[in-house]
Amino acid sequence: MIATRILKQMIIGSLSGGNDFAYGLDALKDTSPGVTQTYYSFDTDKLYYCEVAGTWIEYNEQTVRKVTAFDAGLTSAFTEISATPGTHRQIYGKLTSFTSMSSGNLVGVRGEVTVAPSCAVSGSSFIYGTQGKLILGASAELDIGSAHACGVYGQLDISAGTCTAGHIACIIASIQDSSNTARAVVDGIYVECPQYGSGGEVNSVLKGFGSVAVGIDLGATNMTSLFSVPEVASGKTCFSEGAPGAADEKILITVGGVSHYLAVSSSSS
Repeated sequence: MIATRILKQMIIGSLSGGNDFAYGLDALKDTSPGVTQTYYSFDTDKLYYCEVAGTWIEYNEQTVRKVTAFDAGLTSAFTEISATPGTHRQIYGKLTSFTSMSSGNLVGVRGEVTVAPSCAVSGSSFIYGTQGKLILGASAELDIGSAHACGVYGQLDISAGTCTAGHIACIIASIQDSSNTARAVVDGIYVECPQYGSGGEVNSVLKGFGSVAVGIDLGATNMTSLFSVPEVASGKTCFSEGAPGAADEKILITVGGVSHYLAVSSSSS
């Protein structure tokens, strides 16, 4: 089946990077495979992978796609055992455009969740179109200098091309709503930080670095407010140097490591 072949190609692409990958007749595969060995049998159209030394696992639609499991429509699990794995992508979606393009959509990976009509979502429900998550295990440490570690990573490589017009950005948050109804609880970007006391807080909710024309570029249409700074359990506002609820407070912003304060007031006069 074509779908089966595509799934196998995806697995081959994700597992073979840096691993011992081979192919040939099914009867000629290693009888005592080592961990992370991958073998594709072109005469039987089977893909084998070794997770336990000496044992092959056959990847097929039953092992790759859990059609009866509610929690996983497609699962690709792999434990990396090398301290220098090179580049390993568990799932890699890649597209190349035609010589010209005037309409349509090209998407490497899309995640979509639809809330069914008349469905009421409540309680401790979490819904994501796409989720990225980085987990540090017990006693794990991140000491990577100028490298990056994150839950979701967006890259925009424009070094070989020209940007003339349009909304072009590394990350775009687009809220779609044609009902023209007030959405008081909807935000374009929402950042949530642990609410610890002094010394346990994260560095910032927004940090930027690089050569830019302006720090923040806001459109003038219906821009009713710039910042909304909530009070948190630690007894002070997220940015404020003053007491919560005070008539005049300050937002702390650091530029090049130097502290700057923006005066804010609860009065518009």
